[in-house]
Amino acid sequence: MNLDIEGIAKKIEGASQAFISELVKLAIQANLKFHDYHIFSELQLSNKDFDFALDLMLRDNNEYSKSILGISQSIL
Repeated sequence: MNLDIEGIAKKIEGASQAFISELVKLAIQANLKFHDYHIFSELQLSNKDFDFALDLMLRDNNEYSKSILGISQSIL
C-alpha cells in the first residue's frame, strides 16, 4: 500500500472531525474514479487520492471558510 498515514495526519493537523470524514470520503471516491476495480478487488488508497481530495476541498475557499472547516494555516 502506498499510503503514508503519518504524512497525511500532519497535513490535516487541526482539522475538524467533519473535515477529516469528508476528506476520506472524497479520497475513496477519487480512487474509485481513477481505478478499474473488479467486484472482489481490494481498495488500495494512496497519498495521491488524499492529495487530490485535499486539493478539491481547499479549492476556492477563503480564509474564513477554512477556519470554519477547522483548517489551520500549517496545512495550507
